[in-house]
Amino acid sequence: MDATAAIIPSHTAQSIIAVTDTTFFGRGYGILVIRCSRLEKNVHFREVRSETPAEYAAARRELESQGFTIEAAVIDGKCGVFWVFQDIPVQMC
Repeated sequence: MDATAAIIPSHTAQSIIAVTDTTFFGRGYGILVIRCSRLEKNVHFREVRSETPAEYAAARRELESQGFTIEAAVIDGKCGVFWVFQDIPVQMC
């Protein structure tokens, strides 16, 4: 599997509250999604083999490189992901 990441093109860079999660479709293939709660739309996705802090950090860097500012994040509490967003308010669900 080639890692694929994408900014959803219909959104202009802006300040967002990132709602994050990864869903797996079988063993070793998942999609990490970042959804903007204000827009009620997905703003980023990437294919992943496992749900790691490094994958969330890569997704954050990609969004920020496109001009998005993450004001706060909602995460699922996966070990280590909190530290990716430690500089902003985080809601763990």
